[in-house]
Amino acid sequence: MNSITSAEIMLSTGLALVVYLVCLLSFKDRRKMLKTYSVLAVLIYSFVLVLLPMWIDYQVKERIDTLEVHLEDRFPGEQFEVIRSDYRMYSPTGLHYIDVTFDNEPNREYKYSVSSDGEVMQLWYYPRDADFDSEGKFAE
Repeated sequence: MNSITSAEIMLSTGLALVVYLVCLLSFKDRRKMLKTYSVLAVLIYSFVLVLLPMWIDYQVKERIDTLEVHLEDRFPGEQFEVIRSDYRMYSPTGLHYIDVTFDNEPNREYKYSVSSDGEVMQLWYYPRDADFDSEGKFAE
């Protein structure tokens, strides 16, 4: 489990406990209403916590498909491997970074981003070895 997800779970659990304790310490006439709100808040957050990773996975898969079509059009006949970056590191910007390694250049990795409207951008590329001077064959 990702550390960000763990922190979210701990924070939401702590917040739910605080709300529940406030419910127990509140006046009797408002206690039932506050308990209902606290249970409702926990259920809504649990629903989001379960569905959000599935929604992000769906979006990233769609973007990987868009990137593969772009690469096949741009570099016909080339073989490549697409590696998904950790979405929790990059999702606040709305961009999902995707790493691509071409079979003709196994020591160089290219980083692409696909926006929500389908625009593909090559952000940077870097060699896995020490040769930083030469430009890659697939640089855009």
